[in-house]
Amino acid sequence: MTIRVDRQPQRHTTGIDDGGPDVVASSRHECGCQVLSLDLERLADPHRELSGADRIDPIWTAIRRTLRIFPSPRHGNRRAVLSGIARQEIERHGLELLEKEGVVRIVDRRLERILSRIPADSVLTDEVVEFETGWSAPRRHDGHASSARSMLRLGRAALLGIAFVIVALALTRIESMLTTAGLTFAAMLPFIRLKRRPGRNISRPTPVFGSERVRVGRGWIETGSGRRRRSEEVLTTVMRESDSCDRVEVRIIGSSRVIRMRFDSVDDPRFVSFWERWAAYRSEAGSRRIVGSCN
Repeated sequence: MTIRVDRQPQRHTTGIDDGGPDVVASSRHECGCQVLSLDLERLADPHRELSGADRIDPIWTAIRRTLRIFPSPRHGNRRAVLSGIARQEIERHGLELLEKEGVVRIVDRRLERILSRIPADSVLTDEVVEFETGWSAPRRHDGHASSARSMLRLGRAALLGIAFVIVALALTRIESMLTTAGLTFAAMLPFIRLKRRPGRNISRPTPVFGSERVRVGRGWIETGSGRRRRSEEVLTTVMRESDSCDRVEVRIIGSSRVIRMRFDSVDDPRFVSFWERWAAYRSEAGSRRIVGSCN
């Protein structure tokens, strides 16, 4: 993967580099850690041409290819749908960015200046915060999401009805043919060999965003299973949600699972508590690596 990297000395900085108006992703180093500044709006718009550097990048071109072939709606908020697909594709390529390119954080370019206002290293003690990863109470009503779910339910019901009619017509036709031949389904059953498949436990897919309780300390997050993950060992994406000027989603992408979180805004107290612990702190091992790279 080819990433534009600003040729500046590696140093600890909270400065913002816009990376130019035509580049989907620009890279900078914050004390040895690679951070991508992503223009999500440009990436999610298949009608906007990619820059020369972005066109030779296999990840961005693969995401663009997916956006072009995806059957997005002709009516409604098409931009929000494409933005959601782009974020999902970034998650799918997350481990590749982490393991091959050393990227530990991807930040929506629209949020960078706002995030820079959260003071770094403001948590001096290992104070642990605990919160739900989904919506904060009271949950806001999302009209667009409700309408989309209603349309999806109606579409599924219509497809099931059509499938039922087709199967019924097919069975009627087969029975008519058997009757013409002097046979019945009951007479044919002994000659029909049904292939038995081993039983499988089929579970519903995990929803893209649910709510679970997590604990966050300086540089680590712990889920309900007790598994603890460190910030320098995973890829963190911070994006603005589709069709919203305030809501923020965070995805922590590791080798075993993805932790997904939603916040009402960057000023959400849950997000502030999370970000000042997660983004500003480096473990002792990471700090030694950083000092070596900065000297």
